[in-house]
Amino acid sequence: MASGTLSVGGIGAAVIGLIAGALIAFFLFYMGARHVGMKTGYPLYIVGTSTFGDKGGYFLPGLFMGALQVGWYSVGTYFATKFVLNFIMGPANAPDPAVGGFSIVFTITGIIWGYLFAYVGVKGIDYVAKISTYLPIVPFLMLLYAVIAGSGGLSSFDVKTITSVDPNSVSARL
Repeated sequence: MASGTLSVGGIGAAVIGLIAGALIAFFLFYMGARHVGMKTGYPLYIVGTSTFGDKGGYFLPGLFMGALQVGWYSVGTYFATKFVLNFIMGPANAPDPAVGGFSIVFTITGIIWGYLFAYVGVKGIDYVAKISTYLPIVPFLMLLYAVIAGSGGLSSFDVKTITSVDPNSVSARL
């Protein structure tokens, strides 16, 4: 559809078009809804309903948030794949899509890593939900340990040693 576009306008025109499109989308879709949401205090789907209509209130904000999540997931998978291949093959031997395009090794590793990443995420949500009922006990146990570990030094605590300044200390010289 757009073959030959870069040869006519050049990369500068493409970047200016991208920036203009981003600004238009920002002001049309984000700024209006943001101002309404800030002034009223209503959540995103209510503001989306007032902006995009009855059906669009659920569909469009959800679509935008879904596209954002797909983007973040893709970026995370791409860089994790580069990291894994650099670790396994070494930085000099690992395929780099920025230099030589996507290789079959990079693509297969990315697919495996992406599915593994998604599986761990789904299972992680399940495990966090199960553990969260007992989670308040973890900070309590940590505080209890800190009290027990620090209680031995309470008998030798002296306020004068805390408030006196040692002239040879680093903070005194600064």
